[in-house]
Amino acid sequence: MPSIRQRKITRNVLISLAVSAAIIFYFRYDLMLRFQLWRLGSLHCNSVQVKSKNPCLERIWAHRVNSTVRYQLLKSKFPGMETDIVFNKVTGAFSVYHPPLVESDSSLSLDEFLGQVDLQQSSIWLDTRGVDSLNAPMALAALSSRPWSEALKEKAIIELYNVSAAQYFAANGYRVSLNLLGVPKAKRNRESILAEGIEMRLRQVQYVSQGFEIIPALKRLFPGKKIITWDPRIGSFFKMKRLQVLLDDPDIDIILVNIKSRYRK
Repeated sequence: MPSIRQRKITRNVLISLAVSAAIIFYFRYDLMLRFQLWRLGSLHCNSVQVKSKNPCLERIWAHRVNSTVRYQLLKSKFPGMETDIVFNKVTGAFSVYHPPLVESDSSLSLDEFLGQVDLQQSSIWLDTRGVDSLNAPMALAALSSRPWSEALKEKAIIELYNVSAAQYFAANGYRVSLNLLGVPKAKRNRESILAEGIEMRLRQVQYVSQGFEIIPALKRLFPGKKIITWDPRIGSFFKMKRLQVLLDDPDIDIILVNIKSRYRK
């Protein structure tokens, strides 16, 4: 039978473990963020990237920054953020959220969000849903009539899923990326793209985009286009070689990484 002293030791150990677990749980996002930033600091630039206008660590942006509080937390740590916006063709306005969430009375408007974003300091990748060939002029007007419109042209990449909409925004002075999902599967071979004249229509579109697994297809289908991509795997922070390979690719301009912090949604 355990002695009184042994029972006290066991109790104190269990209390210490419980307190430690509670502290780790409470500060889990802060600890994970510190770990991720430390790991990103181990990446290096090769000679090609150092000579470019966009040094390699400037090419790593934070994924899914869909609230003003998350932006404020990360703005000094990353040169750019990706934000999900959805166009409502009924109201003619954009809201900040990521499908499958739906718009509600509490949804953050793009006006409210960009009102808190310092576009002199931060670049922004707007993952833009709900814009097609029919409502592209209305969506463009919703962006072009705001106080931050000119800054947006300089500091934002508008990611679109429709070829015609991408061409329309690019022709009106915006930096645009076409997400490969915007090209129907039947057309995802070089011969069809050439036959349909998509490459010609995308002449003013600066980027193409998709997840890191699709990069070979992006290069095959859109030779010469710059690529913006993302790696959502937390495991990438344990095996940094995966991110380093993306970073060393001269065709890739921006890489989104999955940053675990408070206020992520």
